[in-house]
Amino acid sequence: MRQEVRDHLIKEYNNLRFRRQYTAIKYRFRYNNVDVNIYFDTYDDKVPSMSMILAYARAYYYTSLNINNTEVRTEYLEKIPFAILNQILDESHHLNAFFAEIEKHILDNNKIVINYEKDTCFINTMKYSRSRTDLPFLQSLRKVKMPDDTLERLSETMGIDREILKKIQSEGFTIVRTDDIKKRKHLTAIIENAGISI
Repeated sequence: MRQEVRDHLIKEYNNLRFRRQYTAIKYRFRYNNVDVNIYFDTYDDKVPSMSMILAYARAYYYTSLNINNTEVRTEYLEKIPFAILNQILDESHHLNAFFAEIEKHILDNNKIVINYEKDTCFINTMKYSRSRTDLPFLQSLRKVKMPDDTLERLSETMGIDREILKKIQSEGFTIVRTDDIKKRKHLTAIIENAGISI
């Protein structure tokens, strides 16, 4: 995500009159017949939350996106249905044009202010994506050493600082994520709750 787009999203969210753990801004558009839904909030300013839901031909796909990453590689669109991936890849089999269109849409169009608990697209996608582990919100730490691939995925898709993740891993913990907005916690709170000093 280009710095200009990142700054725009943060400004748009911070300018909201009311901001709660369930408040987000949403951008919605269509790309090559795929419905694109982008959700963003900075409820936790250490880990801004950005997620994407794609819908095409009765297939739905959810992923977290790292707002700090300028490049999203295909391998981090884990378990994306081929029908959707085929629609969003460009002629060179890259996602550059797709993500450029997301950035353009965010800069050129008005946001929609939503409540995660009332957004039908978000609710239904979470409900029917129970097998996924890359859920949108941080919940707690579990006393199990974080595998290296989980550390990489959290760094790449959620933008959690790699040094913080390594500290959590070295203390023998892993991060638990949730799609239940009521269980959502700040990264600082879950680290302090486990007695880890960063």
